[in-house]
Amino acid sequence: HRRRRRTDDMGDPELGTQTALSATRTYGVTPEEVMKLGADKGDNAKKLLGVIGGTEQLCQKLDTHPTTGLKNDADDIANRKAVFGENKFRVKEPATYCDHLIAALKDEVLIVLIVAACVALIVGLIEDAEKGWIEGTAILIAVVLCSNVAALNDWNKDQQFRELNAQKEDFKTKVIRDGAELQISVTEVVVGDLVHLVGGDQIPSDGFVLKASDLEVNEAAMTGESRHIKKDPEAEPFVIATTYVQAGEAWYVTSTVGPATNMG
Repeated sequence: HRRRRRTDDMGDPELGTQTALSATRTYGVTPEEVMKLGADKGDNAKKLLGVIGGTEQLCQKLDTHPTTGLKNDADDIANRKAVFGENKFRVKEPATYCDHLIAALKDEVLIVLIVAACVALIVGLIEDAEKGWIEGTAILIAVVLCSNVAALNDWNKDQQFRELNAQKEDFKTKVIRDGAELQISVTEVVVGDLVHLVGGDQIPSDGFVLKASDLEVNEAAMTGESRHIKKDPEAEPFVIATTYVQAGEAWYVTSTVGPATNMG
């Protein structure tokens, strides 16, 4: 089962960059209201959508058009980011080299060697004040070398993983603005954007389907369901960010982005 999102998370400065931006205008629906729309899928989402007045009314409240999309206006796009947040997810701070070194030193074998080195130093100095330090020091040098090699390898792997993950997450998606289809970075998708989906696409944001043709979505990553879910404006209109279009084609209006989505 998909976990519920708290509607008060929008005020948490760690969840997005909306607090760093200044809004110059508001919309007919609040960030909390659109988050509630996607808090539960299925019938509950449809009921909440019905309270607003359906997808056409949602588009009107978000000041977007169901066929021509948003105006391709930089000020409006910036304002939407300020009000609803940006389509960027919180990234955990990377582990430092020291973090990896400390983790390496927790290895049981290295701990045994460190203890053995200390014992060897004490016994050696007692038995031979001039040369008794050699064995224990040699063991400690070996520990330092091994732990630093392990830490360096782990740090390099972590950096490579982050770079690959960043490239994977920054994909292109199709939106309609001023009636024209544009390809933009997923991070530039904003609430109110009309997104065009075809088979194989990753869904860039949460939203509600306006028009669909045999749309099937793979939501296994979110819900654990292996079967493909059919989506349409009436029976199952809600689509979830980071899930994949298995087949068909659709256009949907973005209701939440980034940390405000179910994936966030």
